[in-house]
Amino acid sequence: MLLSQEGPHQGDPLGPLLFCVSIHPDLLRLQSELVGGFMDDLTLGGPTDQVAADIDYIRDKEQRTGLRINASKSEIICRGSTPRPVQFDAFIYLAPDEAYLLGAPLSQAKDGHSSGQPLH
Repeated sequence: MLLSQEGPHQGDPLGPLLFCVSIHPDLLRLQSELVGGFMDDLTLGGPTDQVAADIDYIRDKEQRTGLRINASKSEIICRGSTPRPVQFDAFIYLAPDEAYLLGAPLSQAKDGHSSGQPLH
């Protein structure tokens, strides 16, 4: 058994608060038009170059924070085949009518209903 010498222990009710407080200054520095986060899940939105720059910023902070972008779980939601920056190389690409955020569809299909299924 390993004992924690610093920081909250697993199950500590202050753990989530301390985590969020520690990453808040970095979230404030992001330049994307949309920046939303819940714990270690982050949503960015806006022009491609702004989102790509924010991804670079987050990756530059990985060593200090210990947090890593998991590209295999990261999604890019876009229309058409716009040029894709290298920052998005391993991300999952979705059309807007396939995308969900917190279980809610982000757009409707032409028939007025969401075409995909939310992830549970």
